[in-house]
Amino acid sequence: MGKNVTKSRWQACNVMRLGAEGPGLWQLSLSGGKFNTTRPTPLGAPAATDPKLIAKDWNELVKPRLNLAWLPADQLFIRVVQLPRTESAAELASMLEFQLEKLSPLPVAQILWTYEVVPARGMLETQTAVLIIVPRQAVEDLLGKLETNGYLADRIEVPILDQLLAVEVNRDCAILFPVTTQDGSRFVWTAWWYGGVLQSIVQFHVPGDASPGEVVQAQIGQMIWAGELEGWLNSPPRLFLVGDEVLGDEWLKALEGRFDPPVELIPAAPEASLAIMTARRGAVADPSKASLLPAEYTARYRQQYIDKLWMQTLFGLIACYLLGVLVYFGIVAFRTYERDNLFAEEVTQGASYTNALKLRDQVKILQEQINLQFLGLNCYLATATNLPAELALDQINFDRGSKLSVYGHGPAEVGSRVYEYVTQLKAAQVGGRRLFDSIDGPTVSVKPGGGQITWSLSANISKAEAE
Repeated sequence: MGKNVTKSRWQACNVMRLGAEGPGLWQLSLSGGKFNTTRPTPLGAPAATDPKLIAKDWNELVKPRLNLAWLPADQLFIRVVQLPRTESAAELASMLEFQLEKLSPLPVAQILWTYEVVPARGMLETQTAVLIIVPRQAVEDLLGKLETNGYLADRIEVPILDQLLAVEVNRDCAILFPVTTQDGSRFVWTAWWYGGVLQSIVQFHVPGDASPGEVVQAQIGQMIWAGELEGWLNSPPRLFLVGDEVLGDEWLKALEGRFDPPVELIPAAPEASLAIMTARRGAVADPSKASLLPAEYTARYRQQYIDKLWMQTLFGLIACYLLGVLVYFGIVAFRTYERDNLFAEEVTQGASYTNALKLRDQVKILQEQINLQFLGLNCYLATATNLPAELALDQINFDRGSKLSVYGHGPAEVGSRVYEYVTQLKAAQVGGRRLFDSIDGPTVSVKPGGGQITWSLSANISKAEAE
């Protein structure tokens, strides 16, 4: 209630309440970053409907004033929604709107809605939003009564929400907010705080011929059962009642002996304090945030105020709009030009890249061919230089750089020289590395007649040398 109001263009605020006794008006001024009121009670009729106090005129250009109106608590629905934490108000509103059909008790076309983020204790991955849903007809009826009194509201606010936020909660509990309407009907709002988080808000009606204690006891029992099923209620609730001295005593007597431990009374925030809280929330509210004031009413009220100023700014706005359109189309054309250049450059670079890959592969093939040629020459050199003079070569087969086959003949009496030849080939080196990993053979065969032999061997070329 004492927080400063920052980033607000409003310098004053009116808060209007319509009751059975007539309209009531709180006037607040912004001083030192805080809204203040000098009266504990509102102005009554006819002062509350004095055009000098509520009508907007040229002074609004110098000292903007915010007109707020309270909506009775019996004409709204409240739902508590747990959502993933986000810093974007637009994203939060989108998540709520996505679930609106499921949460609303009325068709979406027949309602108005807004929300308020409720702080929680501790660092949580979720955030709690209080979704406020109001029948459109109820708001239109309220606005009709306000217009009859000459009051054009900028926002519709809910005082029960300020009463809820005014209560400091530091333990798991259920807080009862009894409300008596203008026609004498009785309602009870119940806020359930568990784990430092507002888990649920439930409204129920207390029939005139029923015992308030029995109704509250039955409803609390149902909520305990529902909370246990949902998993957030893990201990018996401690009950608190928020009300003024008269209303609190009346309800404490009705609830006496029905709960253990007994219900405790928390003094309700005075209406003047609620008016200050409402003004502070309304002054810093995001204009793009969903509001309980229908858009057509906002447009009509604003039109009534700016008609005298509209024609003076119309041509300037049109010029700015046309300039913005021209700038927009200029930016679009420039971006299109950049995009086309990028596409052309991409095509050119794509062709160059393809040619580069082709040349790289051709060079690789040529290099492999050169390597195979040198490898073949090295194998031929090793085979020829290490061949004993008594033996002769018939054939050399070079198989894809991995295997060498050698065939030859010679006199039978020098057959042992073939084995010496194999030993020398095993030791053959090129550039300090062995030329052959292994040699299979030799295979020696004696020709018919016994005077000549044929021999052969198969050598596996070293992998390092082949590469």
